[in-house]
Amino acid sequence: VTALEGVEREPSLSPDGSQVAFIWNNDLYVKAVDSGEPHRIASNVFETAWSHDGQWIATFRNVGPPGQHKLLLVAPTGGSEREIGSFHNHAFRSLDWSLDGKTIALAHKERPELSPAVFLVEIRTGKTQRITTPPPEANFDGDPTFSNDGLRLAYFRNFSTNGIGRFEI
Repeated sequence: VTALEGVEREPSLSPDGSQVAFIWNNDLYVKAVDSGEPHRIASNVFETAWSHDGQWIATFRNVGPPGQHKLLLVAPTGGSEREIGSFHNHAFRSLDWSLDGKTIALAHKERPELSPAVFLVEIRTGKTQRITTPPPEANFDGDPTFSNDGLRLAYFRNFSTNGIGRFEI
């Protein structure tokens, strides 16, 4: 789909499969799958997650102290960005939209002494709700993913620095 120089990462297909969003040189690009050139729509970001209606792409922007990021919504055509809130994200794949498009599940470290956990963020208000609490022997919870019916949320619980963990529901 792309052949740009350097590292292209974090690809995400649009719900209809016609476009791909991806990160290249820390910027968010969108490109038609079958042809055309990629278009930069946001800078200094990481993560990509399309809303189910294809109207928005959720992404994080690095800001402030290390690990502090703003959750943004960007239209796939570019233009103004909508800031949802500020989160301490540990750069593990960590965004997924609810089916109704009203919430985003993400990994967030609420306070420095706590391990990253999974939260739901209400798009309209930015209000958060903690969903998981990693036990002391776990390093973090991350990689939240809603089930196809939208009734469950799976996530990855990491127990070591070498990637050993398990998926939970």
